[in-house]
Amino acid sequence: MSTYASRRRKYFALSFISAFFVFWLVFLLLMSAGQTSSSPRAVGDSTSALIAYQPQEEDALTLLAFGTEHPGSVADTFLLLRFDPVRGQVVVVTFPPGTVLTHNDAAETLADAFRFGGAAYTRSALEQTLSVPIDRHARVTLSGFVAAAAAVGTVEFELYEPLSIHIEGQPITLNPGMHLLDGRQVAELIRYQGHSGGQAGRAKLTTRLVCAVIDQRIDVVHSTLLNQIFATVINLVDTDVTYADFERRVSGARAMAEQGEPVTLPIILQGRFCEDDVRFYLADTALAQIARAFL
Repeated sequence: MSTYASRRRKYFALSFISAFFVFWLVFLLLMSAGQTSSSPRAVGDSTSALIAYQPQEEDALTLLAFGTEHPGSVADTFLLLRFDPVRGQVVVVTFPPGTVLTHNDAAETLADAFRFGGAAYTRSALEQTLSVPIDRHARVTLSGFVAAAAAVGTVEFELYEPLSIHIEGQPITLNPGMHLLDGRQVAELIRYQGHSGGQAGRAKLTTRLVCAVIDQRIDVVHSTLLNQIFATVINLVDTDVTYADFERRVSGARAMAEQGEPVTLPIILQGRFCEDDVRFYLADTALAQIARAFL
């Protein structure tokens, strides 16, 4: 394995964790993966500094991330994350595009809301539906991931069913069991539309993938290049996340990394699809579970 390839993979890990609460950064920031080398854990990060950090409720941040195929296309992936250092966890939930929102005496799907009013409108509509505040949003194209997939690091991930994906036009079947996935495979799995569980199955797999990446990469928040990487990659997405948002939460992320155990809390939505198999209605139990985790 070449040193160059190793640096490219580690840059992916550093980049993702530096802004992991902006989930889809993992896709676009790879486009500059070959331009910056990584650095080992900073010596100055002492145990005493971690002990001195006392998480506050104000340090939590909830972000809605949209995944689109192209810059002008309608989002087909909707991910809600909550960075919560008080509880020492990152909550992750993926919504099917057909999830029905109820707001302003109207009902529309997430995809329709995005098509009608874009990111800000969709964020407001989901806030009203879930009755939880959403602090920030980010929109990222999945095509950027595919273009730069060769630079992605690997993630260990267990598949529960066989999936047939295409890599550079060639069909590949991934059998059930543990896999070491590279970036292109991760991208194709998230885009895959043939799950036995339909869009609900796709949402579940996306949630599990995001949790795997966060849990397996979070220790690199100790890198001395953290600030530099964030400054580079934050300009690659359409987001209202600021450097101040990031800076305020670095200590919390480092404290989480010291826990020595998974930090993610995946939420797998309960609900039902109506007859057209497109519109997805959240169950009351799902709304209650989200309220407990995001408030």
